Amino acid sequence: MGTSKLKTANKVFARLSFSDIVMSRDELFATQDEVCSCDFMITGYEDEDGNECDSDGVYPGQDPAQVDMFM
Repeated sequence: MGTSKLKTANKVFARLSFSDIVMSRDELFATQDEVCSCDFMITGYEDEDGNECDSDGVYPGQDPAQVDMFM
C-alpha cells in the first residue's frame, strides 16, 4: 500500500529535544553572553494540530505491513 492511499499530514513538524544547561542564578544574570545549546535530537513528528505522525506525515496504525506481534 503506497502512502497515496494513507491519511497523511499536510504539514509535518519535527519535535526537538535539547540538552539541559545548568548554571547558578548569579552566573546566569551576570553573563552578557547568549546562553544557548546546539545539541538536540528529534524525538518525533507531528502535524499542525499536534497529532503524531512519521517523518513522511503518515499517521500511525495505517500501514498493514507493520503487524502488531502482540495481537
